[in-house]
Amino acid sequence: MRLLPPVVFTLATTVLVLTVGGGLFGWETSLLTPLSLLTVSLILLQAQHVQRAEPSQRIPGPSVLALSVIGLGLAIALLGYGLYDHDAAAAINLPSTGILLYVVVNALRRRKPATQPVFVTTPETPLAEIGGNLPQ
Repeated sequence: MRLLPPVVFTLATTVLVLTVGGGLFGWETSLLTPLSLLTVSLILLQAQHVQRAEPSQRIPGPSVLALSVIGLGLAIALLGYGLYDHDAAAAINLPSTGILLYVVVNALRRRKPATQPVFVTTPETPLAEIGGNLPQ
């Protein structure tokens, strides 16, 4: 997990440069969507790791699981479309699909069942009286 923040920063910077370059200079790139999806999947992986380490600090808004399921659906759709269209750049969606699938499976596996209330009853007679009535 130590390598994750520099990788996310590098990918986010690349996505930002490609987005600005596309807007200002008209760069045409088919790598923008897969790199964006890979960046988001790594951020969700890091968020899941942080959420597990410090459960008192919940991530606001939609849960990591919900965002990962949406991202996984998008990654699979992009991968399927790329393979159908015989686009070699679709292979870049493979890492993001794998990471998002890992996040979803991990989140589902770690989901705890709802706690059941436990009712504790105390005896109405003091323990000294109970102990005196027991056969020796």
